[in-house]
Amino acid sequence: MYTISIDPGQETGMAVFKGTDLAYVRRIYSPYGNEEIANEIIQWLPSPGEKRFVVERPREYPSRPGVRKADLVTLSLCAGFIAGRLSQYGPIAWVEAPDWKGSIPKPKSARYPYIVATRCQRILTPTELLVVKGNVPWDIWDAVGMGLVYLKRATVGLTQALRG
Repeated sequence: MYTISIDPGQETGMAVFKGTDLAYVRRIYSPYGNEEIANEIIQWLPSPGEKRFVVERPREYPSRPGVRKADLVTLSLCAGFIAGRLSQYGPIAWVEAPDWKGSIPKPKSARYPYIVATRCQRILTPTELLVVKGNVPWDIWDAVGMGLVYLKRATVGLTQALRG
């Protein structure tokens, strides 16, 4: 069984777990739109094998002023399009960010460490860390963290690993 977690957006993060082990990650970027992003994800799906998908549902955060409603609508359309296309390959589970990362904020700039990345690195095995080595963007770490919590390898907020 493969679990594919998706952090949707113009820059989409994708983490593929085989069983409960992180197998590979991808960052998919398309300035052309949702169809190209979905096609690229489909191209990277493992084959053969049963698949299920975990997709982050965009949501409004009233405590974060400055997020334009139009951006949220665009992101929601992207997530819905991707999920619609992937539904032919397996079931879709929708999660919201607080359901997997709790209240961890994104850093104010790339100069600061991303707490999700730091916590994921503590949970991943040495072999899995080789999959995400180097300068990994936030959307990849979000997809990895989402998968870890969905697969019950970590608690919400990524504060505790649940397997040895």
